[in-house]
Amino acid sequence: MSESLYSTRLQLVRAGVGAAIGAVAGAGMAMLGRHLGMERHDFGVNLGNLVSVSLMGGGGYLLVLAADRRRLGRMLECDATAPASGYETRQTVLQGIVMILTGVLIAVPTLLGVLASQDAQVRALAVAATAALFMVQTWLNWSLVRGADDFARQMMLQAAGIGSALVNSLLFAWAALDRLGVHLGLRPWDVFVLLFALYVAASVFVGLRARGQCNADPEES
Repeated sequence: MSESLYSTRLQLVRAGVGAAIGAVAGAGMAMLGRHLGMERHDFGVNLGNLVSVSLMGGGGYLLVLAADRRRLGRMLECDATAPASGYETRQTVLQGIVMILTGVLIAVPTLLGVLASQDAQVRALAVAATAALFMVQTWLNWSLVRGADDFARQMMLQAAGIGSALVNSLLFAWAALDRLGVHLGLRPWDVFVLLFALYVAASVFVGLRARGQCNADPEES
């Protein structure tokens, strides 16, 4: 079996395992949502849960990957034979933690919002908890960006550029339709989750494109 075919099959197996884990986690969040009395067909909540589970699953995968420095080295660099450096391992661990915290941060307002809907004291605690988690996630995210190398920063800029274009297009369409009398009935949370999902999709696209260029046959490039 050729190395490229083996790599493709390995990626498919990983995708299948990830899909299974995501399905189980998503089903768990759906059952929790029904137990807390959430609406079954709430667009913003459902999409937010999907993004949250995806981020936490991706972050967990990075933490597992960082435990094997040789495997991590092969993932980060084309044709790498040496294990990942301490810097690369630390950055991968930090990125995994940031992704998990971001997933939790998206899930927290939905879950705590239901619990706090009838109690002002619980609502105040929910707001404080969300704010504290947001500050921790923001600080770790800034540490990740500050410590990134030139290649990682270039990928971040590409993802931000694509995400910005998608966000601007969506916001223009939403505002234009509203002015034309077509009201979509989207709430602030729905809009935020949709915009953030577009940014995550742009980041995944940039990462996959960079990985595809790495795995490309030199004779074909």
